[in-house]
Amino acid sequence: MDPSGKSIRGIIEPEIFSRVREIILARSQKFTDEEMLDKLRALLEQHGRISGFIIDEADDIPSSMAFRHRFGSLVSAYRLIGYNPEIDYSFIETNRKVRKQHPEIVASVVRQIQELGAVATLDEKTGCFT
Repeated sequence: MDPSGKSIRGIIEPEIFSRVREIILARSQKFTDEEMLDKLRALLEQHGRISGFIIDEADDIPSSMAFRHRFGSLVSAYRLIGYNPEIDYSFIETNRKVRKQHPEIVASVVRQIQELGAVATLDEKTGCFT
């Protein structure tokens, strides 16, 4: 019912709504690090491999984003359970470091241009210099 007391017809079947609600509540449950890693191990055992997609498709395990947040990255969580994916994920860590350095590099370029007597402005929306 809406605030005026009128009945509102749902756009999602009640059974589907209830199932999704159960999944959301289960995923929002607070787990210890070891509980999360145990669930990740079980998922690995079930599938023979794991990925962000496999984690997110599983109903009874926290989301891949929860693992990233808790352990710093999915690869870090994988290492903690002894899983070594065949893909070389080292580029992710390199990318993370470069992103952290980006503001300092941009500021340095602007400063150097200004020291040469020119004017430099950065368009925040496009990331382009003028």
